[in-house]
Amino acid sequence: MRCVVRDFCKFSRQPCKGSQRKKVLLANTPAKLHIVLIAWSNGEITLPLAMRAYQKKSGKTKIDLAVELIEQAKRLGIKPKYLTFDSWYAAQKIFKALTLCEWKFVTQLKSNRKLNGIPLKEIQRNPYCMTQGEISGGIKVVVVRNGKKYFAGNGLESSKKELLLAYKGRWNIETIFRMLHHKLKALTNVK
Repeated sequence: MRCVVRDFCKFSRQPCKGSQRKKVLLANTPAKLHIVLIAWSNGEITLPLAMRAYQKKSGKTKIDLAVELIEQAKRLGIKPKYLTFDSWYAAQKIFKALTLCEWKFVTQLKSNRKLNGIPLKEIQRNPYCMTQGEISGGIKVVVVRNGKKYFAGNGLESSKKELLLAYKGRWNIETIFRMLHHKLKALTNVK
């Protein structure tokens, strides 16, 4: 699709030039483009492995797309030390997919998430503590409270410091989103 958009006009199928090409891309790009992305990073280099565009009418949720990306990365032979994701993706489907892959994960949790059936904010009163238990789906995790934020990982032997550092590495994917946003914005600002 990228080659077609880059090289041909939508209606005439004739080669496009400069700004005409960008207007065609703009016409074919939704006002809000939602991308679900999986990337690999060693802390210095971050490479996108695969991505999916979310379309509400497709019937697939962003969680479904994320599970597809996890499965694709597994087929590629990727073996991450940790897979990190934000609290929006802390869903039972994701946890199950990662458990099937035998991958460790670290995610942020909202304070109303339940550990052993009790909301986190009621369990951990100390702003800097660590505990173990089960979250939805019977997934065993270690939960770290760091100030007002909660983090969970399925590496039960992991230290608090290790979990927090692993989650901090999630920032690397934000650089990819920044680059995509910059490139798409440059294309859509053409009049």
